[in-house]
Amino acid sequence: MIAASLTLLSTTACWFWVSQCCFLPAAWSRSITPIEAYPTWPTTMRVITQWPGISAEQIEQQVTIPLEIVMNGIPHVVHLRSFSLFGLPTSS
Repeated sequence: MIAASLTLLSTTACWFWVSQCCFLPAAWSRSITPIEAYPTWPTTMRVITQWPGISAEQIEQQVTIPLEIVMNGIPHVVHLRSFSLFGLPTSS
């Protein structure tokens, strides 16, 4: 009877320590992991615009330049590049 209770006690203690060895590192890693309310989105964005029947110069003046101005107002913009090729302006 005593041997059976010791075996049960040691088995219970063993499972307790195994569970603690699994739970404590997981709880610690969760506590140090930063959680963002707004996750970071990819930093690359490409905008391609079309306006059929309008010259490349007009697209540059009426679409590309205002788009560049608005995109420069976006927080944390590091690099803005735009070009027009055959009347197809692209900003990235």
